[in-house]
Amino acid sequence: MKRFFFIFFKFCLLPIYYLSYLIPRNKRRWVFGEANGFNNNSKYFYLEVINNHKEIDAVWIGDKDIVRKLREKNLPCYFRYSLKGLWYSLTSKIYIVSSTPGDINFYLSGGAFIVNLWHGVGVKACLWANPLHRKYKSSGLLKNIVHYILCPHLYHKPYLVLSTSDDMTKAFFAPMFDIECSKCITNLYPRCHFMMQDRQKIIEHIRKYETENYLNIIQSFSKYKKIIMYAPTFRDSEDDFINQSGIDFYDLNAFLASRNFLFILKLHPATKFNAQVINELSNILYLDSTFDSYLIMPFSDMLISDYSSIVYDYMLLGKQVEIFAFDFKRYTASCRNLVFSMEDAIKGFSYSDNYNDLKKHIDKEKIIVPDDILNHWWTKHYCLYQIINELIDEK
Repeated sequence: MKRFFFIFFKFCLLPIYYLSYLIPRNKRRWVFGEANGFNNNSKYFYLEVINNHKEIDAVWIGDKDIVRKLREKNLPCYFRYSLKGLWYSLTSKIYIVSSTPGDINFYLSGGAFIVNLWHGVGVKACLWANPLHRKYKSSGLLKNIVHYILCPHLYHKPYLVLSTSDDMTKAFFAPMFDIECSKCITNLYPRCHFMMQDRQKIIEHIRKYETENYLNIIQSFSKYKKIIMYAPTFRDSEDDFINQSGIDFYDLNAFLASRNFLFILKLHPATKFNAQVINELSNILYLDSTFDSYLIMPFSDMLISDYSSIVYDYMLLGKQVEIFAFDFKRYTASCRNLVFSMEDAIKGFSYSDNYNDLKKHIDKEKIIVPDDILNHWWTKHYCLYQIINELIDEK
């Protein structure tokens, strides 16, 4: 019965969305949001606009805890369901999101230009390019209608999508959103533009906008010979895949201590893991899933990951990358298809599929990724604000 009333409630919200098309919107009023807190490309582009483009009335829309923290930094922001949060959501012409209009307020977004910065270039098939998406389930018309009522934001096509290269537009972004290639703008990600800055500028940013914990962690790196980050993606099956990886954390800790290496474990918010297993280990540091990896990645030496987009971001730093794909067959069978073959996805990187080989590769020197591979994934120019502003002014 509760589920019925919830579906009915969501159905009653849909007219609000269509009515919001009638509200005049201000081209110089931009709202920013992100489903997982103050994070991702939305975060870094918001700070760029706040600091460098005073002509834009830029506001972050989020949950209460995020708004409280941002107000402590004197940043313009509103709780998504406050009167001002609702007003900005209803009257802003530009929605800057990293996932869907639901990052801000889907039901008030009618008539707004949705600019989707997304949250990762990579190899996982997502949204409409993923055969496991609801759209492709042969479960009957009624279930598809119910899914639309419950998740209408997943069916909304953005006005613009940020792509990272022409190759990625054709193979990844356009199919993912089921849009024409002309709807994709090619540019560097804001978060990557940030992490490629001079280290001192990153430190200054942390002092101004972040907690002291980030500085303490970065300062602690000086004690170690090598800083290694392990940041795998989540599994749709919600298995405890870390436990299935074969990693013996006690053995790994001894290995790291003998070399004076630090191993940082940073998991996706959707990953199940009992952190108590490693909390007492001397050379392994567990970071909460809300931790912003992009603040410390430039100060690390090596990244270990699997099918995560973080691999391709880290590539831009010119540092050591290891693909640890111990569950490739299971992942592609029960979680996601890959946009590219695994062979193409790992070109330029070191690869292992078991714990013993992973340990050996940690001792290796970095492999330089050739320019042709880098250019397949990325364009390095950055002028995102100018591109969006010019396209919006044409309308």
